[in-house]
Amino acid sequence: GKMLAKSPKDRPIDAHRVHQDLLDLLREREVAAPPTPEAEPLSVAAPITLAAGAADQWARRIFVLEQMLSRAFGAKQRAPGELTGLLDEVNQLVREVVTLRTESMEAQRKSMAAHCAHLAIHGTLHACGYDHEVPAHADSMEALERAALDRWGKGDPGGYLDLSAPEVTYFDPTRETRINTWDELKAYYAPITGKVKVTRFDMLEPKVQYSSDIAVLSFQLISYGEKPGGPERPLARWNSTEVYRRIEGAWKIIHTHWSYIKPDLKTAPLE
Repeated sequence: GKMLAKSPKDRPIDAHRVHQDLLDLLREREVAAPPTPEAEPLSVAAPITLAAGAADQWARRIFVLEQMLSRAFGAKQRAPGELTGLLDEVNQLVREVVTLRTESMEAQRKSMAAHCAHLAIHGTLHACGYDHEVPAHADSMEALERAALDRWGKGDPGGYLDLSAPEVTYFDPTRETRINTWDELKAYYAPITGKVKVTRFDMLEPKVQYSSDIAVLSFQLISYGEKPGGPERPLARWNSTEVYRRIEGAWKIIHTHWSYIKPDLKTAPLE
């Protein structure tokens, strides 16, 4: 990395100093200096092939320095040992820099390939409706459901009415037909308003499955209550499925389905 430092004093070898020493030597011997890398393109390949950049400039400088030695002494092999040794040292350092640079570029290419693959998968999942907010939505919907159940246990079905969309549909095992609108659901709840008494409930294994603006919350519910003078006991054991839809930024129930957990069937199954 030091070979490519901006300041010459931070580099292990100062090519500009070497270049100036060789120019002085050529003037003493009255030999014309070869063109600089900036003044004339190379007609012969440089010792190392690199992409354009600081390392490429070093390779071109080395080639020019070798030309200068050849002009001054007739052949590089006849030049003073300290000069050829210094040039060989520079050449080796540049080769090491190139190796490190190539390995770094390869690592970046692999990293970029992995990043592109991640973006492709990420985009596909978003296109299918998945996003980053699933855990937050899960907690939010569970909290909404618990709040509605709290009110239900005190005889107030208004929590579920507030959560339900105008086009809500509804099933439970006490009905023969489906409820198809919010108004029908409100009428169905009216006779039981104030009559439900639940001391507590257990929401078992709530799970939210989410895609875009639709989410399904499923859980089992155990409701507990007390008879006058009696101990607390389970009142009902339910399977519940709530389908939520995001409407104008708020989650609303568009379908509810309640069923008993493993009910004791009294009638023979249909054949």
